[in-house]
Amino acid sequence: MLGHEPIIALFLLIVLMIVGGVCAVFWMIMRLIGLVMRGVLRLLGIIVMPHRENGRICPRPLCRAANPIQARFCRRCGCELSSPIAYARPLRAA
Repeated sequence: MLGHEPIIALFLLIVLMIVGGVCAVFWMIMRLIGLVMRGVLRLLGIIVMPHRENGRICPRPLCRAANPIQARFCRRCGCELSSPIAYARPLRAA
């Protein structure tokens, strides 16, 4: 006859699943609270989003990463940035 080992193993598996579910729900609730709080603080003007005046935005719709003005390729996706901006290249001494 089998002992109590299968019952204990099943009980531990159920407990681990419950603990994992509680952690996942707690994480989702905290993310939602943070999202709502950031939205409220931005609406009130307490948090101001940084604005890049000199930079280039990636043309790919799914990337849209901010890049330095002298960049030829996107730092996130590697896509070539359209309409390259002419910038001064340093002269090299011989």
